[in-house]
Amino acid sequence: MRKSAAVSKTLIIAEKPSVATDLSKALAKSLGKFEKKGKSRDAQYFENDKAMITSAVGHLVELKMPTGPNGKNLPWKFDVLPAIPKKFELQPIEQTEGRLRHILKLLLVEPLGSEIVVALLALALNLAVLLLLQLPQLQEALAKTQKILAS
Repeated sequence: MRKSAAVSKTLIIAEKPSVATDLSKALAKSLGKFEKKGKSRDAQYFENDKAMITSAVGHLVELKMPTGPNGKNLPWKFDVLPAIPKKFELQPIEQTEGRLRHILKLLLVEPLGSEIVVALLALALNLAVLLLLQLPQLQEALAKTQKILAS
């Protein structure tokens, strides 16, 4: 990926890979031909001089389980419910962590312009907005998850 700050691009996040492919074809007439990039399935995206198109592939993050005073997750029992945390935190979903890492990399490394287009279903859109608003928290949660998976 390029790190040049001279050219800024729009990032388009599609609902799934097939939609990203369709968008690359549909937008080619107005934005120019897109080149498919990325070596692994999780890191595939389309790029040209004006935009990058990638996909979310389902849910990328989930609510972190509330913890008790000892730091352990609270059990799902009626005597401790409702467990409403002071702060709702998100954590990466293990099965889609590679895709989340890819999107975060595009968000943080590429020279993006002022536009990020989230082309998802309404339900997924809510999660995508949370993802963008809590980007620093997600990076921290992703780093913790990587440490846990590595051990």
